[in-house]
Amino acid sequence: MERVEHMLRYALQLSYLNQLHKAGKITESEYQRIKKNLMKDYGVVSDILAGWK
Repeated sequence: MERVEHMLRYALQLSYLNQLHKAGKITESEYQRIKKNLMKDYGVVSDILAGWK
């Protein structure tokens, strides 16, 4: 998979995750756990530059 496509998939999944969290469908701890797993799966070590929570 091309790196750009790989990162787009990550961004899309993170966006869906944020929507679920903001809508109150998942708790903060669920959000953090899933986000941590996504970062691990996609090889993202930090989101400090992305401006995401």
